[in-house]
Amino acid sequence: MNVASTADQMRAWQGPNLFSFGFRPFFFGAARVVVAMLIWLWALSGFVTLPPRFDPVS
Repeated sequence: MNVASTADQMRAWQGPNLFSFGFRPFFFGAARVVVAMLIWLWALSGFVTLPPRFDPVS
């Protein structure tokens, strides 16, 4: 019975590097969250004025 170890399977992987490890796509989501928090902090401190989503009557 010839069973390849996990390390052997990872070395043999020929797919895109982005998906070689399961957690890598989540880094893009984390970067997006960091950017959103920075924009929120800048808006909260008054450095940036974001346009409102609704008119004043709504």
